[in-house]
Amino acid sequence: MSTYPRLRMTFGASLLLWTATALGFSQALATAASPSAPMVVELRVEPAALALENARDARRVLVSGRTKEGRWIDLSRTAKLVPASGGVRVDADGYLHPVKPGLVRVAVAAGGLRTEFAVRVKSVASPPISFVREVMPVMSRSGCNAGTCHGSAKGKNGFKLSLRGYDPEFDHAALINDLSGRRFNRADPDQSLMLLKPTEGAPHQGGLVFEKDSRFYAILRQWIAEGVRLDRAGRVKSLEVLPAAPRLELPGRAQQMRGIAH
Repeated sequence: MSTYPRLRMTFGASLLLWTATALGFSQALATAASPSAPMVVELRVEPAALALENARDARRVLVSGRTKEGRWIDLSRTAKLVPASGGVRVDADGYLHPVKPGLVRVAVAAGGLRTEFAVRVKSVASPPISFVREVMPVMSRSGCNAGTCHGSAKGKNGFKLSLRGYDPEFDHAALINDLSGRRFNRADPDQSLMLLKPTEGAPHQGGLVFEKDSRFYAILRQWIAEGVRLDRAGRVKSLEVLPAAPRLELPGRAQQMRGIAH
């Protein structure tokens, strides 16, 4: 397993964001120390509106600024998001979380300018965790099924997963049957090896993968508590990446990326 500082996922009822959260994701593309940001004359938010499907459907937006020369630069990391009401909350990483159903306007301030966008919270119910659309992406983002870890041709330390999670049924069977099912403790999920190892609560060659207070830990813990079930979620049909054609015109410029799997 490996750490993952910049790629995120977001999940919705019909979307898997391969935020990788999901599943949306974001990734910085940079080559040197970041230069000072030029003055901007217009702000743009992508997507222009959000719909949050359930209690776990947390998402980010991209904030860009247009310079006087007509170039668009990324302002996502410095933008301030302020909801007009308590229908959503913004966490330290800029993710918007649903609080109560309804329509909320969110103000965005960046580069000395201000704009806003709408967020519709459809539900704050917490449906059962999807192994295919939530657990598998967590393992992929954590590097568990990478070619350098358990996704290699021979696996790692006697345990093998499909490479990058291409076979959910195989992976579910491997997790359930490995060590005679001792990877999971349904009575006390926090004592499951699947959670102890990536948080360094038990010896793990891959080191620390995520913290106990992370969203990834919460997803895996809830899945274990719900009985480690395998669902039959449909396959992703297409992948959308924003912005479609990022441009980094100066060394050190960075660009947040957002990916949505439909």
